[in-house]
Amino acid sequence: MIAELEGWAPLPLPTAPPPAGAVDALLAWAVAEGAWFEPIAIAVAADGNRGVVTRRAVAAGEPLVIVPRRLMITDVDVAAHPAVAPLVPHQDQLASRHSLVARWLVSERSAPASPWRRYLDALPPAYPWLPIHRPAAQLIGLAGTAALAAIVAQAESYRADHALIAGRAPDPPSLAEFAWGRAVAGSRCYGIAAADGSVRALVPVADMFDHGADAAHWGYDDAHQRFEVVAARALGAGEPVTISYGHHENAQLLSAYGFAAPSNPDDEIVIHLATHDGGRQLAIGTAYDPRFQLAMATALAWPDTREADALTRIAAAVMDRGATIALTPAASADDPAWAELCATVCASERAIVPAILAFVDEVTRGGCDRSVAAWQAVVDAIAPDAVGAARLMRGYAQVAIDHARPAAAD
Repeated sequence: MIAELEGWAPLPLPTAPPPAGAVDALLAWAVAEGAWFEPIAIAVAADGNRGVVTRRAVAAGEPLVIVPRRLMITDVDVAAHPAVAPLVPHQDQLASRHSLVARWLVSERSAPASPWRRYLDALPPAYPWLPIHRPAAQLIGLAGTAALAAIVAQAESYRADHALIAGRAPDPPSLAEFAWGRAVAGSRCYGIAAADGSVRALVPVADMFDHGADAAHWGYDDAHQRFEVVAARALGAGEPVTISYGHHENAQLLSAYGFAAPSNPDDEIVIHLATHDGGRQLAIGTAYDPRFQLAMATALAWPDTREADALTRIAAAVMDRGATIALTPAASADDPAWAELCATVCASERAIVPAILAFVDEVTRGGCDRSVAAWQAVVDAIAPDAVGAARLMRGYAQVAIDHARPAAAD
């Protein structure tokens, strides 16, 4: 057993079956309450996944869904609920603010007369595809990955927040109920910026879009008090409509949603860099962003360390981490889809290793102390949408240019 999975226990699943006709009932309720989504329909795949398709041809910029504020459930609304209010003074102790939404969801789902009954009934009754519910024998297929570290950390945060809620509020939910609520909140909440202070919201109907290429854009219109999903391009009749869940690494996509993107350009691996007081675990990817810059600062902290030396230390740590990622992930014979998912995650994280090594080699061969003009030539030679080593090189060169420029006068 690998170290990360010592003592691992899957989080329990709730067992309540979904009510028959729940999605149709939700849609009828939403229309009666003022929501509008005439151009779309909800399609249910063979595996039970729900997605959005167009009913007819749609022009770019045309609204697809409009949900009034009164049908949204925001963190401000949730905080005033009797089951959640006692937890608000302790919210800074929670690992995730989604835990307050989770508490609300469980409380409302247990109330037969809840005004949100139609919405709650149409939510997935359980999330068995999420890794937090899988046994160690399956998770071992992610050995050495940042994804596995994220899954373990997520499970720990679920348990910790459940324990805090159980100790601070009357009639606490079971761990299985709470895990369901956290999964709903974590996978379906939209980030918004409302005048009343709301920053996250559950939005009935609008939360059924799958992740994919940006076929639609979404946003909250505070002036008109409504949430909108708008076609990003012209769409044909019967076409699946997806939105972007954000530029997330596979560790986030897998732990929060249960899927992963092949050759994910936003992926990362976790490396270990020795420090004077032990060492640091740091996440880096193929972008010269604050994550990589933190790794550089850590590697530069040793006396008499030049930038080239720091890059060499990072390259060595990357090689060490890459060697721990399984080439052929172990898989459960009765779950080939999970085996394929593990292979996708491992391959995407392993691809970071040669990209970083190639980047370090190119920087050190050309020298770290180049003129602004030389670094600008590097930037100009690499496309803005480059990936892998080229993406890293372009970002590194741009940072070198920015640091070399004199500060603007006050």
